[in-house]
Amino acid sequence: MGFGKLGRHKIFDRYLGLFQTPEAPDKYGFLDTRAGLRYKIFDEFDSKYRWVPTISIRAGGIKKGDYDRNPQSLGDGASGGEVNLYFAKDFNFFGLGTLGDIGYRKREKPVPDDITYYGAIYKKLFESWFLTVGGRGQIGQGGYAFADPRQAPPYNYITYPDVTINGINPYDVYVKDYRPAWGRKETFHNAEVALSYMDSFGNFYSVFYSETYSGFNTARLRTIGFSANFPYNL
Repeated sequence: MGFGKLGRHKIFDRYLGLFQTPEAPDKYGFLDTRAGLRYKIFDEFDSKYRWVPTISIRAGGIKKGDYDRNPQSLGDGASGGEVNLYFAKDFNFFGLGTLGDIGYRKREKPVPDDITYYGAIYKKLFESWFLTVGGRGQIGQGGYAFADPRQAPPYNYITYPDVTINGINPYDVYVKDYRPAWGRKETFHNAEVALSYMDSFGNFYSVFYSETYSGFNTARLRTIGFSANFPYNL
């Protein structure tokens, strides 16, 4: 769980750069909260084979945040559930190793399902510090484009249907009520670097920077964050 700020942003250019949304103002609010249980299947340090990685599975739930989710938000604006497969492998050479995960996320309608991923290489420093370089992202499995098609070239000059009821176009009502922005198909890929510290109790603290380098129906974001992980072994 956490609290965040979403700075001024525009949605990615579409149609060869001919269309982009107006700049949105800053937003503040509690992020989507995730909670779950993780079970370790294989532990590389307990195996007699050097090539065996650490593999874990996780199942959890998502509670939507309290921010304004239209048009762009700090999270997905919908509760749901997710499953993840985690992996990690220490190379036992020069303090290097790798870690990552792949997951599937399902939320309440109209937010579409997503495939999530993370992968990185780390360098261990002074026993307790870690420098991590990698990437994470989301691949939308459904939904629709962010904009009303009539607002994007070459369809922005077409009025369809060409009818109004009491001065209101029924298609505008349809877009507003049945195609809300948080039901869009959102895909993004972020590059990320982090500096982390693990204390003697196994708690993990990390400062990170990430930047969006590719995506669809998503904002081009630069993110500076801090995270803390407090494991509780059952």
